[in-house]
Amino acid sequence: MLNTARTTTPDSWQYLGTITEYNIVPGEFRISGHLVFPSEKIPAPGHYCFVGVVRNPLDPAPDHTLINTVSEFKKFIQYSNNYAWKNVNVVDDIIPMKAVLLQFDIRNIPQGYMRADLQMDLRGLPEGSEFEIRLPQAILKGVDLFDVTEDELTTAFFKERIHGLQPFHRRRRIIDGRGRACFIIKPRKIVRLKRMFLRPGQKVRAKATVRLPHGVKGEQFTLSFKQIVDNMVVGEVSYVLRLKEK
Repeated sequence: MLNTARTTTPDSWQYLGTITEYNIVPGEFRISGHLVFPSEKIPAPGHYCFVGVVRNPLDPAPDHTLINTVSEFKKFIQYSNNYAWKNVNVVDDIIPMKAVLLQFDIRNIPQGYMRADLQMDLRGLPEGSEFEIRLPQAILKGVDLFDVTEDELTTAFFKERIHGLQPFHRRRRIIDGRGRACFIIKPRKIVRLKRMFLRPGQKVRAKATVRLPHGVKGEQFTLSFKQIVDNMVVGEVSYVLRLKEK
């Protein structure tokens, strides 16, 4: 795990633990068990990156001590299938029914127009939560909001095309005074905005708001957002919401 307020070189990495899997055959897909790490290693509020390293004697991971710059770190992630990188934001002191603002960027590369999906995984929010997301109306021409079931999500992950997405009929779309569309979405599900339109080099700010219900039980809750192009994930950010201690 690394804190992006510091350098991405290995001296800033904090070791969390190791999971060992046995008898994986070529071509097999497997999800490992959970990695549990001590509470004192749970990070303070802020933006972090989890770095996963996969290795075995027949496929050793490249030497991460050779990383000395941000550019070298990105090359390790891009060109080595032994390394994976996931963004996560820790938000502390959440008070039930108080709005929590979560902001992230949706981007396009400088060359060419892009049609991109935004997938929102809200299954980690407790029942009774309120969720809404605001996006510039200009990128939403022709888009619709779909409910993605878990089975369909699995199909989308393994295959090139997505079939059988069901329209999410209970949506509300409101246009505010700044030209932003507001989607109010019932949590506890995965939903996807399909075919947002991005100009070359365009960067837009998404603004999501979460309210946890009164009397909520639990210490922390999660949600995540993925930018998907041609059924491939090109960007992802996750949030961990921790309740304010009483």
